[in-house]
Amino acid sequence: MLIKDKTELKERIAILKNEVEHTFGRRIASYGDCSDLSNDIFKKTGQTLNVNTLRRFFGLVIYHHLPSGTTLNIFAQYCGFSSFDKVPKSTLAVQENIIDNHEILNFLTSLFEVDSIAMQDLAYLSVIKKAMSFLNQNAPLKKQFHSYIAKNRNGRAAYFELFVNIDSLNASFGDGLRIYLNERKSVEETVFGNALLVFKYWLVMDDSGLERHNRFLSGFALNRKGCPSMTARFYAAQLYYCSVKNLPTESIILEARFSYGQLRSVATGASYLNSFELIFAQALAFTGQFQESLLYLDAAKETYDLNNMPSDTAFFQSILLCETLVLFNLKQVEKARNLLKRLKPESFCFLSRKIETIIYLQVKSVVYNSFFQYQQQIETLIEETGFVRLNNLIYDNFLIEQK
Repeated sequence: MLIKDKTELKERIAILKNEVEHTFGRRIASYGDCSDLSNDIFKKTGQTLNVNTLRRFFGLVIYHHLPSGTTLNIFAQYCGFSSFDKVPKSTLAVQENIIDNHEILNFLTSLFEVDSIAMQDLAYLSVIKKAMSFLNQNAPLKKQFHSYIAKNRNGRAAYFELFVNIDSLNASFGDGLRIYLNERKSVEETVFGNALLVFKYWLVMDDSGLERHNRFLSGFALNRKGCPSMTARFYAAQLYYCSVKNLPTESIILEARFSYGQLRSVATGASYLNSFELIFAQALAFTGQFQESLLYLDAAKETYDLNNMPSDTAFFQSILLCETLVLFNLKQVEKARNLLKRLKPESFCFLSRKIETIIYLQVKSVVYNSFFQYQQQIETLIEETGFVRLNNLIYDNFLIEQK
């Protein structure tokens, strides 16, 4: 523990207390709470903090000394941080008092516990969209909701794995993934969460974070007949890592092709946006593997019969946008321009509208030679998301092609 200033240390401990309660899912106010928390800490970290230590930490008994560095590090690891030094320094990280209205949290959690058939219903998707919008406007409630939903396997699968909030990877959803990983019960969940965080750190250009989460993926024996979206995110994460480290990707691409051929399940309804084809095609396009990306886009058109799908559906628009990006980079500018006319930003998925709008505006500004017209809007979206990797993604490719 490197913090020497006593005032700062106390502020950081206050932040940590808040994080522990959010991770645990309720306020620590009694001996029984401390006993339950002690068991949960051991279950998730393999380390022990006895009940009396917890009672002192949460002020349930009079104690005038600060916790030891070891105790603080165990608490930090329980919350998903590598050590106490990694706990956010800003007091902005301290949320308002935990909301005790469990009925609201139970209701919101129940929305994500429906079966796969209900998830295909458009009315259900509309309800989910409104629920997530409500959570976005109530940050303290959203953080506690993450603790609730992460403890339920069906809720975890729906909220974190199906409704992947790409736009919020560097914000609340990314923070929620830390809680998700704390509660994960399977190797697949570990891979899924860390693969998404590799994507996050690729987008925000944080190489240390990318390296840290990629380590969890190393040596993983993939179930080739497993979940298509998890399989796609596993291979996508490897592409992002290799693109930063300038490592060859041929073996990853070949293995992904083989795994894709082994998959038997087909995405439907709400899970369209989590199809193997779309996830991996986007990763290939973002990392410069344009011809390979085109193969998966063509496969998606055939598999999901895009010719008979309404053009204003989010999935249709995501495929179209990715194809536009690919064709532009393959110097098929006229085809890209024709596709650009069919894009409807208002129909982009509400979970990825910002990142898709960034790509859309960048391609549009280059194709129509209108760099300055959209510059301010692009910069604003990048500032909101933190996805600085996308700042010059299209422009850099365009300048390379011009040379």
